[in-house]
Amino acid sequence: MLELDGTTLTYEVFRDACLRPNRPAIIRNACRDASDGICFDLAALKRRLCPRELCRSLGSRALVPVYPVFSTVQVASYDSTPAARVERLHEPPTTVKDEEREEDEEGCCKEVPLEVVLRSWATSASAAACSLSQPHVYYLKDWHLQATLENTATTSITTASSTPSSQRSEYAKRRASGIHGDGLYRVPRFLGADWMDSFCSRNVMPSHDVHSRTSPADDTGTRAHMGFGDSESDYRFCYMGPVGSWTPLHCDVFGTYSWSFNVCGDKHWFFPTMAGNAYLHTHLLPLFPTPSDIRVLTGFELDTVVQHPGDLVFVPALFYHQVHNISGEVLPLFVDEGVATEEVRRRDGAVMSFASAEVNAQLSAALTVALNHNWCNAFNVGRMAAAFLADARQLSSHLSTDDLAVICDTHDPAVWRQFADRMLHNGTNWSFASMNCFLDYCLARVDLGADVTDGTEDERNAAADELRRLRVQVADEYARLFEE
Repeated sequence: MLELDGTTLTYEVFRDACLRPNRPAIIRNACRDASDGICFDLAALKRRLCPRELCRSLGSRALVPVYPVFSTVQVASYDSTPAARVERLHEPPTTVKDEEREEDEEGCCKEVPLEVVLRSWATSASAAACSLSQPHVYYLKDWHLQATLENTATTSITTASSTPSSQRSEYAKRRASGIHGDGLYRVPRFLGADWMDSFCSRNVMPSHDVHSRTSPADDTGTRAHMGFGDSESDYRFCYMGPVGSWTPLHCDVFGTYSWSFNVCGDKHWFFPTMAGNAYLHTHLLPLFPTPSDIRVLTGFELDTVVQHPGDLVFVPALFYHQVHNISGEVLPLFVDEGVATEEVRRRDGAVMSFASAEVNAQLSAALTVALNHNWCNAFNVGRMAAAFLADARQLSSHLSTDDLAVICDTHDPAVWRQFADRMLHNGTNWSFASMNCFLDYCLARVDLGADVTDGTEDERNAAADELRRLRVQVADEYARLFEE
Protein backbone atom coordinates (compact mmCIF):
# COMPACT_ATOMS: atom_id res chain seq x y z
CA MET A 1 0.00 0.00 0.00
CA LEU A 2 1.41 3.35 -1.04
CA GLU A 3 2.16 5.68 1.90
CA LEU A 4 2.69 9.43 1.51
CA ASP A 5 3.45 12.23 3.97
CA GLY A 6 0.84 14.98 3.97
CA THR A 7 3.17 17.60 5.45
CA THR A 8 5.34 17.59 2.32
CA LEU A 9 2.87 16.29 -0.27
CA THR A 10 2.14 18.53 -3.25
CA TYR A 11 -0.66 18.27 -5.78
CA GLU A 12 1.82 17.42 -8.53
CA VAL A 13 3.22 14.46 -6.57
CA PHE A 14 -0.25 13.25 -5.59
CA ARG A 15 -1.47 13.62 -9.18
CA ASP A 16 1.34 11.51 -10.60
CA ALA A 17 1.35 8.92 -7.78
CA CYS A 18 -2.41 8.43 -7.35
CA LEU A 19 -4.74 10.30 -9.69
CA ARG A 20 -3.24 9.38 -13.04
CA PRO A 21 -2.62 5.67 -12.25
CA ASN A 22 -5.87 5.43 -10.19
CA ARG A 23 -3.91 3.99 -7.28
CA PRO A 24 -5.02 3.87 -3.61
CA ALA A 25 -2.84 5.40 -0.91
CA ILE A 26 -2.76 6.34 2.73
CA ILE A 27 -1.52 9.83 3.52
CA ARG A 28 -0.02 10.05 6.99
CA ASN A 29 0.11 13.36 8.87
CA ALA A 30 -2.67 14.91 6.79
CA CYS A 31 -3.61 17.56 9.36
CA ARG A 32 -1.31 20.04 7.59
CA ASP A 33 -0.42 20.30 3.93
CA ALA A 34 2.76 21.49 2.25
CA SER A 35 1.61 25.12 2.49
CA ASP A 36 1.97 24.70 6.28
CA GLY A 37 -1.70 25.54 6.65
CA ILE A 38 -3.91 23.63 9.07
CA CYS A 39 -6.45 21.42 7.27
CA PHE A 40 -7.77 19.36 10.16
CA ASP A 41 -7.44 20.50 13.78
CA LEU A 42 -7.82 17.18 15.60
CA ALA A 43 -8.50 18.73 19.02
CA ALA A 44 -11.19 21.04 17.60
CA LEU A 45 -12.70 18.23 15.51
CA LYS A 46 -12.97 15.91 18.52
CA ARG A 47 -14.62 18.68 20.49
CA ARG A 48 -17.18 19.58 17.80
CA LEU A 49 -17.86 16.00 16.68
CA CYS A 50 -18.25 14.67 20.21
CA PRO A 51 -21.77 13.19 20.40
CA ARG A 52 -22.58 15.25 23.49
CA GLU A 53 -21.67 18.45 21.63
CA LEU A 54 -23.67 17.37 18.57
CA CYS A 55 -26.70 16.83 20.81
CA ARG A 56 -26.29 20.37 22.09
CA SER A 57 -25.82 21.98 18.68
CA LEU A 58 -28.28 19.92 16.61
CA GLY A 59 -30.69 18.66 19.24
CA SER A 60 -31.04 15.09 20.48
CA ARG A 61 -34.13 14.61 18.29
CA ALA A 62 -32.32 15.46 15.05
CA LEU A 63 -32.82 12.67 12.52
CA VAL A 64 -29.68 10.87 11.38
CA PRO A 65 -29.08 8.00 8.90
CA VAL A 66 -28.17 4.80 10.68
CA TYR A 67 -27.24 1.36 9.35
CA PRO A 68 -27.85 -1.69 11.57
CA VAL A 69 -24.79 -3.90 11.09
CA PHE A 70 -23.59 -7.10 12.68
CA SER A 71 -20.49 -6.42 14.69
CA THR A 72 -17.34 -8.11 13.49
CA VAL A 73 -14.50 -9.42 15.57
CA GLN A 74 -11.53 -7.08 15.79
CA VAL A 75 -9.37 -7.52 12.71
CA ALA A 76 -5.72 -8.07 13.54
CA SER A 77 -2.80 -8.87 11.28
CA TYR A 78 -3.41 -11.91 9.14
CA ASP A 79 -2.08 -13.78 6.14
CA SER A 80 -3.65 -12.27 2.99
CA THR A 81 -2.29 -14.80 0.50
CA PRO A 82 -4.82 -16.67 -1.65
CA ALA A 83 -3.93 -19.99 0.03
CA ALA A 84 -4.67 -18.57 3.47
CA ARG A 85 -7.96 -17.11 2.30
CA VAL A 86 -9.03 -20.48 0.85
CA GLU A 87 -8.25 -22.05 4.24
CA ARG A 88 -10.37 -19.41 6.01
CA LEU A 89 -13.38 -20.38 3.90
CA HIS A 90 -13.76 -23.37 6.25
CA GLU A 91 -13.58 -21.28 9.41
CA PRO A 92 -16.69 -20.21 11.37
CA PRO A 93 -18.18 -16.88 10.28
CA THR A 94 -16.94 -13.74 12.01
CA THR A 95 -20.39 -12.15 12.36
CA VAL A 96 -23.33 -13.25 14.47
CA LYS A 97 -26.93 -12.17 13.88
CA ASP A 98 -28.88 -10.70 16.76
CA GLU A 99 -32.16 -12.60 16.64
CA GLU A 100 -33.73 -10.15 19.08
CA ARG A 101 -33.38 -7.29 16.56
CA GLU A 102 -34.97 -8.93 13.54
CA GLU A 103 -36.87 -5.73 12.78
CA ASP A 104 -33.58 -4.15 11.69
CA GLU A 105 -32.59 -5.44 8.27
CA GLU A 106 -28.82 -5.66 7.87
CA GLY A 107 -27.29 -2.93 5.74
CA CYS A 108 -30.56 -1.01 5.23
CA CYS A 109 -30.47 2.67 6.07
CA LYS A 110 -33.15 4.25 8.23
CA GLU A 111 -33.51 7.63 9.87
CA VAL A 112 -33.83 7.76 13.64
CA PRO A 113 -33.36 10.49 16.27
CA LEU A 114 -29.75 11.02 17.31
CA GLU A 115 -30.56 10.12 20.92
CA VAL A 116 -31.73 6.65 19.83
CA VAL A 117 -28.33 5.96 18.27
CA LEU A 118 -26.48 7.27 21.31
CA ARG A 119 -28.59 5.19 23.67
CA SER A 120 -27.82 2.06 21.64
CA TRP A 121 -24.11 2.82 21.84
CA ALA A 122 -24.37 3.38 25.60
CA THR A 123 -26.13 0.03 25.97
CA SER A 124 -23.43 -1.72 23.93
CA ALA A 125 -20.69 -0.06 25.97
CA SER A 126 -22.35 -1.11 29.24
CA ALA A 127 -22.75 -4.66 27.98
CA ALA A 128 -19.10 -4.81 26.91
CA ALA A 129 -18.06 -3.65 30.39
CA CYS A 130 -19.91 -6.66 31.81
CA SER A 131 -18.36 -9.01 29.22
CA LEU A 132 -21.71 -9.50 27.51
CA SER A 133 -22.06 -10.03 23.79
CA GLN A 134 -23.78 -7.32 21.74
CA PRO A 135 -23.28 -8.47 18.14
CA HIS A 136 -25.71 -5.96 16.67
CA VAL A 137 -24.56 -2.32 16.47
CA TYR A 138 -25.73 0.89 14.84
CA TYR A 139 -23.35 2.56 12.39
CA LEU A 140 -24.01 6.23 11.68
CA LYS A 141 -22.68 6.75 8.17
CA ASP A 142 -23.40 8.65 4.96
CA TRP A 143 -24.46 11.46 7.31
CA HIS A 144 -24.51 14.89 5.63
CA LEU A 145 -23.20 16.48 8.81
CA GLN A 146 -21.23 19.21 7.04
CA ALA A 147 -24.38 20.52 5.33
CA THR A 148 -26.34 20.14 8.56
CA LEU A 149 -23.82 22.24 10.50
CA GLU A 150 -23.86 24.91 7.78
CA ASN A 151 -27.66 25.00 7.68
CA THR A 152 -27.90 25.12 11.47
CA ALA A 153 -25.45 28.00 11.65
CA THR A 154 -27.30 29.86 8.90
CA THR A 155 -30.72 29.56 10.55
CA SER A 156 -29.30 30.62 13.94
CA ILE A 157 -28.23 34.01 12.58
CA THR A 158 -30.46 36.59 14.20
CA THR A 159 -28.45 39.79 13.96
CA ALA A 160 -29.91 42.60 11.89
CA SER A 161 -26.66 43.04 10.00
CA SER A 162 -26.62 39.50 8.62
CA THR A 163 -29.56 37.96 6.77
CA PRO A 164 -29.88 34.21 6.12
CA SER A 165 -29.37 34.78 2.37
CA SER A 166 -26.14 36.71 2.91
CA GLN A 167 -24.95 34.06 5.35
CA ARG A 168 -25.65 31.31 2.81
CA SER A 169 -23.70 33.29 0.24
CA GLU A 170 -20.79 33.52 2.65
CA TYR A 171 -20.86 29.76 3.27
CA ALA A 172 -20.94 29.15 -0.49
CA LYS A 173 -17.78 31.23 -0.88
CA ARG A 174 -16.06 29.39 1.98
CA ARG A 175 -17.12 26.03 0.53
CA ALA A 176 -15.70 27.03 -2.85
CA SER A 177 -12.38 27.78 -1.12
CA GLY A 178 -12.36 24.31 0.48
CA ILE A 179 -13.71 25.18 3.94
CA HIS A 180 -16.62 22.96 5.03
CA GLY A 181 -19.00 22.33 7.91
CA ASP A 182 -19.10 25.89 9.30
CA GLY A 183 -15.32 26.01 9.56
CA LEU A 184 -14.97 22.38 10.61
CA TYR A 185 -12.01 21.71 8.27
CA ARG A 186 -10.30 22.73 5.04
CA VAL A 187 -9.71 20.24 2.23
CA PRO A 188 -5.95 19.71 1.73
CA ARG A 189 -4.61 21.45 -1.36
CA PHE A 190 -2.71 18.36 -2.49
CA LEU A 191 -6.02 16.69 -3.43
CA GLY A 192 -6.59 19.20 -6.22
CA ALA A 193 -9.82 20.48 -7.76
CA ASP A 194 -13.23 19.12 -6.83
CA TRP A 195 -15.68 19.47 -9.71
CA MET A 196 -18.29 17.31 -7.97
CA ASP A 197 -18.76 19.46 -4.87
CA SER A 198 -18.63 22.66 -6.87
CA PHE A 199 -21.34 21.38 -9.23
CA CYS A 200 -23.57 20.11 -6.43
CA SER A 201 -23.29 23.35 -4.44
CA ARG A 202 -24.45 25.51 -7.36
CA ASN A 203 -28.10 26.11 -8.18
CA VAL A 204 -27.34 27.96 -11.42
CA MET A 205 -25.11 26.86 -14.24
CA PRO A 206 -22.16 29.12 -15.06
CA SER A 207 -22.56 31.17 -18.22
CA HIS A 208 -21.06 29.22 -21.10
CA ASP A 209 -21.83 29.02 -24.81
CA VAL A 210 -22.68 25.35 -25.15
CA HIS A 211 -24.25 23.79 -28.21
CA SER A 212 -25.06 20.10 -28.26
CA ARG A 213 -26.78 18.08 -30.96
CA THR A 214 -29.48 16.97 -28.54
CA SER A 215 -30.71 18.07 -25.15
CA PRO A 216 -31.43 15.20 -22.78
CA ALA A 217 -33.44 17.57 -20.56
CA ASP A 218 -36.03 17.49 -23.31
CA ASP A 219 -36.03 17.06 -27.07
CA THR A 220 -36.89 20.64 -27.95
CA GLY A 221 -33.42 22.15 -27.56
CA THR A 222 -34.21 23.74 -24.19
CA ARG A 223 -31.63 22.85 -21.59
CA ALA A 224 -32.70 22.88 -17.93
CA HIS A 225 -30.25 22.65 -15.08
CA MET A 226 -30.30 19.16 -13.56
CA GLY A 227 -28.09 17.97 -10.72
CA PHE A 228 -27.38 14.53 -9.29
CA GLY A 229 -29.99 13.03 -7.00
CA ASP A 230 -32.45 15.53 -5.57
CA SER A 231 -32.04 19.29 -5.38
CA GLU A 232 -30.13 18.91 -2.10
CA SER A 233 -27.48 16.56 -3.52
CA ASP A 234 -24.35 16.59 -1.40
CA TYR A 235 -21.46 14.14 -1.26
CA ARG A 236 -19.74 15.19 1.99
CA PHE A 237 -20.23 12.81 4.89
CA CYS A 238 -19.44 11.96 8.49
CA TYR A 239 -19.00 8.36 9.66
CA MET A 240 -19.35 7.50 13.35
CA GLY A 241 -19.60 4.08 14.96
CA PRO A 242 -18.41 1.80 17.76
CA VAL A 243 -15.68 -0.79 17.50
CA GLY A 244 -16.95 -3.67 15.39
CA SER A 245 -19.00 -1.54 13.00
CA TRP A 246 -17.89 -1.81 9.40
CA THR A 247 -18.64 -1.07 5.75
CA PRO A 248 -18.85 -4.14 3.48
CA LEU A 249 -17.02 -4.53 0.17
CA HIS A 250 -18.18 -1.96 -2.38
CA CYS A 251 -17.21 0.67 -4.95
CA ASP A 252 -18.05 4.33 -4.39
CA VAL A 253 -20.96 6.14 -5.99
CA PHE A 254 -20.84 7.41 -9.61
CA GLY A 255 -17.28 6.23 -10.26
CA THR A 256 -15.96 9.11 -8.14
CA TYR A 257 -12.82 9.33 -6.07
CA SER A 258 -13.22 9.51 -2.32
CA TRP A 259 -11.05 10.51 0.59
CA SER A 260 -11.59 9.59 4.24
CA PHE A 261 -9.93 11.40 7.14
CA ASN A 262 -9.79 9.75 10.57
CA VAL A 263 -10.64 12.02 13.50
CA CYS A 264 -10.40 9.39 16.25
CA GLY A 265 -10.09 5.63 16.50
CA ASP A 266 -8.44 3.26 14.00
CA LYS A 267 -9.79 1.78 10.80
CA HIS A 268 -8.59 -1.35 9.02
CA TRP A 269 -8.89 -1.01 5.24
CA PHE A 270 -8.93 -3.87 2.74
CA PHE A 271 -8.17 -3.20 -0.93
CA PRO A 272 -7.49 -5.58 -3.79
CA THR A 273 -4.27 -4.83 -5.58
CA MET A 274 -4.65 -2.88 -8.82
CA ALA A 275 -4.57 -6.18 -10.74
CA GLY A 276 -6.98 -7.64 -8.18
CA ASN A 277 -9.42 -4.79 -8.68
CA ALA A 278 -9.49 -5.46 -12.42
CA TYR A 279 -10.01 -9.15 -11.63
CA LEU A 280 -13.03 -8.36 -9.43
CA HIS A 281 -14.62 -6.13 -12.06
CA THR A 282 -14.20 -8.95 -14.57
CA HIS A 283 -15.43 -11.81 -12.39
CA LEU A 284 -18.15 -10.35 -10.15
CA LEU A 285 -21.54 -10.61 -11.82
CA PRO A 286 -23.12 -7.15 -12.29
CA LEU A 287 -26.72 -8.20 -11.59
CA PHE A 288 -25.86 -10.07 -8.37
CA PRO A 289 -25.02 -8.55 -4.96
CA THR A 290 -21.36 -7.91 -4.25
CA PRO A 291 -20.05 -10.31 -1.55
CA SER A 292 -19.88 -8.38 1.70
CA ASP A 293 -16.47 -9.64 2.84
CA ILE A 294 -13.48 -9.52 0.52
CA ARG A 295 -11.69 -12.10 2.69
CA VAL A 296 -13.92 -14.91 1.40
CA LEU A 297 -12.93 -14.27 -2.22
CA THR A 298 -9.96 -15.85 -3.97
CA GLY A 299 -7.95 -15.41 -7.16
CA PHE A 300 -6.23 -12.11 -6.36
CA GLU A 301 -3.96 -10.43 -3.82
CA LEU A 302 -5.01 -8.01 -1.09
CA ASP A 303 -3.53 -4.81 0.30
CA THR A 304 -4.38 -3.87 3.88
CA VAL A 305 -3.56 -0.82 5.94
CA VAL A 306 -4.49 0.54 9.38
CA GLN A 307 -5.55 4.19 9.42
CA HIS A 308 -4.88 6.22 12.57
CA PRO A 309 -6.21 9.63 13.65
CA GLY A 310 -4.74 12.29 11.38
CA ASP A 311 -4.38 9.93 8.41
CA LEU A 312 -6.25 10.32 5.13
CA VAL A 313 -7.05 7.39 2.82
CA PHE A 314 -7.47 7.97 -0.92
CA VAL A 315 -9.88 5.58 -2.68
CA PRO A 316 -9.53 5.60 -6.49
CA ALA A 317 -12.44 5.58 -8.92
CA LEU A 318 -14.32 2.26 -9.21
CA PHE A 319 -11.95 0.66 -6.70
CA TYR A 320 -13.33 -2.02 -4.38
CA HIS A 321 -12.69 -1.55 -0.66
CA GLN A 322 -13.92 -2.71 2.74
CA VAL A 323 -13.45 -0.91 6.07
CA HIS A 324 -13.57 -2.07 9.72
CA ASN A 325 -13.56 0.12 12.83
CA ILE A 326 -11.07 -1.70 15.04
CA SER A 327 -10.49 0.77 17.88
CA GLY A 328 -12.17 3.86 19.24
CA GLU A 329 -11.68 6.82 21.51
CA VAL A 330 -13.95 7.14 24.53
CA LEU A 331 -16.27 10.12 23.93
CA PRO A 332 -19.09 11.43 26.13
CA LEU A 333 -22.56 10.84 24.74
CA PHE A 334 -25.07 12.80 26.83
CA VAL A 335 -26.36 13.08 30.38
CA ASP A 336 -29.55 11.05 30.49
CA GLU A 337 -31.85 11.87 33.39
CA GLY A 338 -34.98 10.20 32.08
CA VAL A 339 -34.12 6.50 32.42
CA ALA A 340 -33.99 4.69 35.74
CA THR A 341 -32.35 1.49 34.50
CA GLU A 342 -30.79 0.10 31.36
CA GLU A 343 -31.31 -3.57 30.52
CA VAL A 344 -29.16 -5.91 28.44
CA ARG A 345 -30.16 -9.50 27.70
CA ARG A 346 -27.49 -12.12 28.09
CA ARG A 347 -27.12 -15.08 25.73
CA ASP A 348 -28.54 -17.41 28.39
CA GLY A 349 -31.72 -15.34 28.52
CA ALA A 350 -31.02 -13.57 31.78
CA VAL A 351 -31.58 -9.81 31.87
CA MET A 352 -28.95 -7.55 33.41
CA SER A 353 -30.14 -4.21 34.81
CA PHE A 354 -27.68 -1.37 35.23
CA ALA A 355 -28.22 0.88 38.21
CA SER A 356 -29.71 4.30 37.59
CA ALA A 357 -26.64 5.93 39.08
CA GLU A 358 -24.57 4.41 36.30
CA VAL A 359 -27.06 5.20 33.56
CA ASN A 360 -27.70 8.76 34.66
CA ALA A 361 -23.99 9.48 34.94
CA GLN A 362 -21.98 10.86 32.05
CA LEU A 363 -22.55 8.17 29.43
CA SER A 364 -19.69 7.46 27.05
CA ALA A 365 -18.63 5.02 24.36
CA ALA A 366 -15.49 4.17 22.39
CA LEU A 367 -16.14 5.48 18.88
CA THR A 368 -14.40 5.77 15.52
CA VAL A 369 -15.13 9.06 13.74
CA ALA A 370 -14.20 9.97 10.16
CA LEU A 371 -14.93 12.64 7.55
CA ASN A 372 -15.39 11.76 3.88
CA HIS A 373 -15.83 13.41 0.47
CA ASN A 374 -16.62 11.96 -2.93
CA TRP A 375 -15.06 14.06 -5.65
CA CYS A 376 -14.16 14.27 -9.31
CA ASN A 377 -11.62 16.00 -11.55
CA ALA A 378 -10.07 15.65 -14.99
CA PHE A 379 -8.52 12.28 -14.20
CA ASN A 380 -11.69 10.35 -13.37
CA VAL A 381 -14.43 12.18 -15.26
CA GLY A 382 -14.05 9.65 -18.09
CA ARG A 383 -14.66 6.80 -15.65
CA MET A 384 -17.72 8.61 -14.35
CA ALA A 385 -19.14 8.94 -17.86
CA ALA A 386 -18.43 5.26 -18.58
CA ALA A 387 -20.16 4.21 -15.34
CA PHE A 388 -23.18 6.35 -16.20
CA LEU A 389 -23.49 4.96 -19.72
CA ALA A 390 -23.30 1.44 -18.32
CA ASP A 391 -26.27 2.24 -16.04
CA ALA A 392 -28.18 3.78 -18.94
CA ARG A 393 -27.59 0.77 -21.20
CA GLN A 394 -28.68 -1.60 -18.46
CA LEU A 395 -31.96 0.26 -18.00
CA SER A 396 -32.67 0.58 -21.73
CA SER A 397 -32.06 -3.14 -22.22
CA HIS A 398 -35.09 -3.82 -20.01
CA LEU A 399 -37.41 -1.43 -21.88
CA SER A 400 -38.94 -2.58 -25.15
CA THR A 401 -40.46 -0.14 -27.64
CA ASP A 402 -43.76 -2.00 -27.38
CA ASP A 403 -43.85 -1.47 -23.63
CA LEU A 404 -42.87 2.19 -24.01
CA ALA A 405 -45.60 2.78 -26.57
CA VAL A 406 -48.18 1.49 -24.09
CA ILE A 407 -46.74 3.25 -21.03
CA CYS A 408 -46.28 6.62 -22.76
CA ASP A 409 -49.37 6.29 -24.96
CA THR A 410 -47.37 7.41 -27.97
CA HIS A 411 -45.01 6.11 -30.64
CA ASP A 412 -42.81 9.21 -30.40
CA PRO A 413 -39.21 8.15 -29.49
CA ALA A 414 -38.57 11.62 -28.05
CA VAL A 415 -41.22 11.00 -25.39
CA TRP A 416 -39.80 7.54 -24.74
CA ARG A 417 -36.35 9.02 -24.15
CA GLN A 418 -37.72 11.57 -21.69
CA PHE A 419 -39.60 8.85 -19.81
CA ALA A 420 -36.53 6.56 -19.68
CA ASP A 421 -34.35 9.43 -18.49
CA ARG A 422 -36.73 10.18 -15.63
CA MET A 423 -36.69 6.48 -14.69
CA LEU A 424 -32.90 6.50 -14.79
CA HIS A 425 -32.66 9.55 -12.53
CA ASN A 426 -35.19 8.21 -10.03
CA GLY A 427 -33.47 4.83 -9.87
CA THR A 428 -29.79 5.76 -9.97
CA ASN A 429 -29.67 9.49 -9.03
CA TRP A 430 -28.22 10.50 -12.39
CA SER A 431 -29.52 10.83 -15.93
CA PHE A 432 -28.56 12.03 -19.39
CA ALA A 433 -29.86 15.45 -18.38
CA SER A 434 -27.74 15.64 -15.21
CA MET A 435 -24.67 14.13 -16.88
CA ASN A 436 -24.74 16.68 -19.69
CA CYS A 437 -25.21 19.52 -17.21
CA PHE A 438 -22.27 18.20 -15.20
CA LEU A 439 -20.00 17.95 -18.24
CA ASP A 440 -21.01 21.44 -19.36
CA TYR A 441 -20.26 22.79 -15.90
CA CYS A 442 -16.83 21.12 -15.75
CA LEU A 443 -15.97 22.45 -19.21
CA ALA A 444 -16.94 25.95 -18.12
CA ARG A 445 -14.63 25.70 -15.08
CA VAL A 446 -11.73 24.57 -17.21
CA ASP A 447 -12.31 27.24 -19.88
CA LEU A 448 -12.56 29.94 -17.22
CA GLY A 449 -9.45 28.72 -15.39
CA ALA A 450 -11.41 28.40 -12.15
CA ASP A 451 -9.14 25.70 -10.70
CA VAL A 452 -5.65 26.71 -9.65
CA THR A 453 -4.54 23.06 -9.76
CA ASP A 454 -5.50 22.51 -13.38
CA GLY A 455 -1.82 22.25 -14.27
CA THR A 456 -0.18 23.56 -17.38
CA GLU A 457 -1.99 25.05 -20.37
CA ASP A 458 -1.49 21.78 -22.25
CA GLU A 459 -3.14 19.87 -19.38
CA ARG A 460 -6.08 22.28 -19.32
CA ASN A 461 -6.50 21.95 -23.08
CA ALA A 462 -6.40 18.17 -22.79
CA ALA A 463 -9.05 18.27 -20.04
CA ALA A 464 -11.27 20.51 -22.15
CA ASP A 465 -10.90 18.22 -25.18
CA GLU A 466 -11.79 15.18 -23.04
CA LEU A 467 -14.89 16.90 -21.65
CA ARG A 468 -16.05 17.85 -25.15
CA ARG A 469 -15.50 14.27 -26.33
CA LEU A 470 -17.49 12.89 -23.40
CA ARG A 471 -20.30 15.37 -23.97
CA VAL A 472 -20.62 14.27 -27.61
CA GLN A 473 -20.48 10.61 -26.58
CA VAL A 474 -23.27 11.05 -24.01
CA ALA A 475 -25.40 13.06 -26.47
CA ASP A 476 -24.93 10.43 -29.21
CA GLU A 477 -25.92 7.64 -26.84
CA TYR A 478 -29.06 9.51 -25.86
CA ALA A 479 -30.00 10.16 -29.49
CA ARG A 480 -29.70 6.44 -30.31
CA LEU A 481 -31.99 5.30 -27.48
CA PHE A 482 -34.87 3.14 -28.77
CA GLU A 483 -34.00 3.56 -32.43
CA GLU A 484 -35.99 1.06 -34.48
